[in-house]
Amino acid sequence: MDQELNVQVEIDGKTIETADLLGIDENNLSTEYAAQAARFAYVAVLKARAKRLWMAAEATRKEVEASAFVFYKSDDGSIPTGGKSVSDGLAHELVAADDECVRVKEEEIKAEEDYRLLEALTSALDMRANMLVSLGADLRAERDMTSMRTNEYSDADLRKAVRKTRGQ
Repeated sequence: MDQELNVQVEIDGKTIETADLLGIDENNLSTEYAAQAARFAYVAVLKARAKRLWMAAEATRKEVEASAFVFYKSDDGSIPTGGKSVSDGLAHELVAADDECVRVKEEEIKAEEDYRLLEALTSALDMRANMLVSLGADLRAERDMTSMRTNEYSDADLRKAVRKTRGQ
C-alpha cells in the first residue's frame, strides 16, 4: 500500500496501521475471509473505548470550564478598571484563555479525533468485506471460464479417468 495512504491511529495504547488492517492478499483469500470478522470486532471495540474516552474528556472540559467561569466571575482581580463586576462575556473570554481550560479542550479534541478515525476505519472494514466478496466471486467466475473445476468430480471418477488415460 502506498506510504501516503498508510495512517497510524493510536488509541488506548494500541497503534493501528491502516495498511496492515485494510490490505488484502489476493493469493490467500481464505485467510482474509477468516480474519475479516476479527479485524472488524477489534476496531469496533477500540471505537467503543474511544467514544467513552471522548465523552469523559468532554465532561472534564465542561467541569473545568464551569469552575473557571465561577472563579473569574467572583475574582476581584479580574474586574476591569472602573467596573463593578466581571461581565459574563469577559468571564467567558478569561475561561477561553485559561491554560487549564485550553489543555482539557485539546484533550477533548484529540479524543474526538481518535473516535472519528476509528469510525472511518469501521466503515473502511465494511468496504473491505464487500471487496472480499467481489474478489471471491471474480475468482470463481474466472475458474468457471477456464474449466479449472475439479469439485464436479468424485475421487472415484478421477481415479477412473486416470486409469483410462494410462490404458488400464
